[in-house]
Amino acid sequence: MIEVKNERNHGNTLKRKSKRSRRIFLILIGIAVVVAVGAFGFSRLMPGSSDNSNPNTGVFVVKHGNLTISVSESGNIKAVKSEIVKSEVEGRPSIVNIVPEGTYITAKDVNNMVLVELDSSQIREQLPQRQIELASAEASDTEAREAYDIQVKQNESDITAAELAVKFAMMDLQKYLGEGIAQKVIEEVDANPGSSIDMSSLIEDVNDPNLGSEASQKLRELTGAITLAQENLEKATYTLTWTEKLFEKRYVAETELKQHRLEKTRYGIETEKARIALRLFELYEFPKQVEQLLSDYNEAKRELDRTKARARSQLAQAKAKRASAEATLARQKERLAKLEKQLIACVIKAPAQGQVVYWSSTERWTRVKIEQGAEVPEGYKIITIRIRPK
Repeated sequence: MIEVKNERNHGNTLKRKSKRSRRIFLILIGIAVVVAVGAFGFSRLMPGSSDNSNPNTGVFVVKHGNLTISVSESGNIKAVKSEIVKSEVEGRPSIVNIVPEGTYITAKDVNNMVLVELDSSQIREQLPQRQIELASAEASDTEAREAYDIQVKQNESDITAAELAVKFAMMDLQKYLGEGIAQKVIEEVDANPGSSIDMSSLIEDVNDPNLGSEASQKLRELTGAITLAQENLEKATYTLTWTEKLFEKRYVAETELKQHRLEKTRYGIETEKARIALRLFELYEFPKQVEQLLSDYNEAKRELDRTKARARSQLAQAKAKRASAEATLARQKERLAKLEKQLIACVIKAPAQGQVVYWSSTERWTRVKIEQGAEVPEGYKIITIRIRPK
């Protein structure tokens, strides 16, 4: 059993030595191939050789010279720094004149040289109409401003007149009733609108000898007339009584008796007339005059309110017309200024120095070919100015 084990160990050792020998042999072969290739390449690069390069092998000689790079892809070459010239005219004006492509813009040409001139005939046709519209708007604006100022002054006059009417109506009421009584009546009416005035108590208030109003003066005149008529009646009655006694004794003639009787009758009638006049004044004339004066005062106040409301309305209308005229004037000025700006924009001058390149020459997919007679929409790029770096 011991001998068999030893034989197996010896066989494994022989196998390991055989594998190591094969690996070393392969490494030596690889080194030999590399050395052979290196020697061949070195001999090809040595000076004096018949051929320094072989395109089939891809091996070239390193030397000084220009490096030429060929690109087979298509494309455009753009300047690092450039400035775009666009159309700022509305619509699609045509190009009337344009500088030749490749023109170089110098520093003196900036803001002086005309690069592109667009058709401005339609704009020039619109200018007179815009100027007429502006003049009309200016006239309307002046008229609206003056009308507003006139309306302001007219409102002041109307309101002042209405306020005076209220003041005068109050003065008329105070003149007739007295200041204190008139104020009392107004307060009662304002506190109870629609209620009737107690004329009996009011006339008692007015019948004051110290009041000095028209109504109190009228009452004193009427009561004085009654008093005077009654005194004359009493005197005539007394005279007639003695005349009758004297007539009975035949001391006076019958004609004198008749005259005294007539005087008594006349004074009796005058007394009755005075009493009726006072009653008519108290029942009709006084209440009517009070109601009329109070109505005039209230109507004057209502007219003042209407005048103020009418003034506000008319002033608001005048203000609206003035604002509308101002807005129209501003719009017409803006439209004319815009048209004048469009006219200026039809002439495009050089904004910077550099070389002129048409936009359609650098961009393949362009809608418009830049040339004389071409129509360019607003915002369309016309020229690229290639600026050379300093």
